[in-house]
Amino acid sequence: MRIDIPSHLSDDDLVAQVKSLARCERQATACLIAHLAELDARRLYLAAGFSSLFTYCCDVLHLSEPAAYNRIEAARTARRFPLILGMLGEGSLSLATVRLLASHLTAENHQELLAAAGGKSRRQVEELLVRYEVRFTASAQTREKLRLAQDLLRHAIPTGDPAEVIDRALTALLEDLARKKFAATKRPRASRGTSPGSRDISAKVRRAVWIRDRGACTFVSKSGRRCNERAFVEFHHADPYGVGGEATVQNIQLLCRAHNAYEGELFYGHGRPTERGTRPGKSPAPPP
Repeated sequence: MRIDIPSHLSDDDLVAQVKSLARCERQATACLIAHLAELDARRLYLAAGFSSLFTYCCDVLHLSEPAAYNRIEAARTARRFPLILGMLGEGSLSLATVRLLASHLTAENHQELLAAAGGKSRRQVEELLVRYEVRFTASAQTREKLRLAQDLLRHAIPTGDPAEVIDRALTALLEDLARKKFAATKRPRASRGTSPGSRDISAKVRRAVWIRDRGACTFVSKSGRRCNERAFVEFHHADPYGVGGEATVQNIQLLCRAHNAYEGELFYGHGRPTERGTRPGKSPAPPP
């Protein structure tokens, strides 16, 4: 069977086709899970000469070992709780999240728990099911610092709970990083502003933009989805600096590196100089 790269499709048609194929794949996966559940119940793999459904899936269906394991686990869970099949088909549950939920589902709680897990990522389902336990090996010096912090905080944390002490320490660290990287401060000094035509972004503008945009990428797709990526965010000129865009609060926004480059390509075109953003805490890039 020959399958070609659909380079002839327009952008809109390509996106529509990808969504349609993903929907078909989800529905096909749900149907496969349903059929595997019945095949397992009838133990038809035995008559075919296999000692287990797992070896049948690998040798006959040509599934990889991880894929076979995931689908068998989902099939056996879905046989107990058929509601899972519809959620797999619509995409509100994935095979990975079904595996996480499997051992926690009961006749009494499955409807409530599946509803709570619907639409959530694997990490979010993990957070739903368990409270993380953080463990690490500390040096004697770090251990002594923790004990000293516990002693100094006895008035606020009488129990000396390490979790509360570490939470306070991380909060202080994040505030310090914010001051250094984003020019954030509870008492900002008066700014002389940025001279007209300058590419530099003043500390006052950085602070206002960071607070307004909540430290996350503000790119919004045509469908209304905001990116909200928090890693590698940059200060971006909405009206590019190259055409006279000023470094004002109204004209500066936070974009992740990928969307900053994407906006530059949209404005300047592929293969031409793009508007380079300024990373929080970094010196502005020179004009192109």
